[in-house]
Amino acid sequence: MLFSSKNKIAGLDIGASSIKAAELNLSSKGAELKSFGVVPLQPEVIVDGAIMDAEVVKESIRQVFKEARISSKNVAISVSGHSVIVKKIVVPEMTPQDLEKSIETEAQQYIPFDIGDVNVDFQILERSQSAQPGEMEVLLVAVKKEKVNEHINLVREAGLNPVIIDVDAFAFENAFELNYEVEPGSVALIDIGASTMKINIMQDGVSTFVRDISVGGNQYTEALQKEFNVNYETAEKMKRNQLPDNISPDSVFSVINAVSEDIVVEVQRSFDFFRASAPDVNINKVVLGGGCSLIENIDKFFEEKLGIPVEKINPFRNIKVNQKKFDMEYMESIAPRASVVVGLGLRRVGDKWSK
Repeated sequence: MLFSSKNKIAGLDIGASSIKAAELNLSSKGAELKSFGVVPLQPEVIVDGAIMDAEVVKESIRQVFKEARISSKNVAISVSGHSVIVKKIVVPEMTPQDLEKSIETEAQQYIPFDIGDVNVDFQILERSQSAQPGEMEVLLVAVKKEKVNEHINLVREAGLNPVIIDVDAFAFENAFELNYEVEPGSVALIDIGASTMKINIMQDGVSTFVRDISVGGNQYTEALQKEFNVNYETAEKMKRNQLPDNISPDSVFSVINAVSEDIVVEVQRSFDFFRASAPDVNINKVVLGGGCSLIENIDKFFEEKLGIPVEKINPFRNIKVNQKKFDMEYMESIAPRASVVVGLGLRRVGDKWSK
């Protein structure tokens, strides 16, 4: 947790293709969705994680909060991409207080940025895999201050108060933990957005490997545009199986499968990196989310190629959603895209971004 305050918090997910917001009520009875909204963004507004048109983003944030009637001004936001480094490291055993004082020194050898240019945070892992006696494993997170400040200033200028900054992969994990029983073994949480794929491998309920890769839904759109000479809007509809009369389903299926094949290669490469440090650990299941998870049969494609069970996440599975207030058909259709914003909406000050 890089920045915090004390009041009620709404989740705000600033994605490459849309702005999403969610407000939840948390009580001893569980979680209930109070407000939810999505505002789409044009493709040139946020490019490769860089905000190209801040005014459009700010107006979209104001719009989604107004349309969803979200009352809270305090928000939890998240970051991802090349400006974010998440790495499991081994350090000499010490108290959390001592690690707080020395974490920047420990982190310098693992971060490809000047230590003065990043915000650093950590989580001590209770179950160690590679630490020897007198050592402990720590999940290290470093985010470029430039990225953090850009998001903080943007949200403040939109009239909101950013009180928590999280990492996309951990927000997704937060939503997963609420809605699914954490079983022994390893599960890979894969969130494929418009421009970035976030992979978070959890072992026995603890995040042990996190990697962001610059691939996503934009690759499908660009491939369809190039192959069929159509505009962006038509290609986006084609991804959702809404085809022009003169284009056959089989030809679209072939293009989509070719892109999916490239993405699976990146997933497999990440799994190989993980196994290099944990050769005796098998990944038992993949949980898929993000906009790309809505592509027809992509879960089956991943399952066949990876040889691992794959399911799409439903971040509303254990959340009460009022059927009189929300269009349940729409909520079901949007669900896999909502995992990060739901995870952010579940955050409360005092939480740690990793369990």
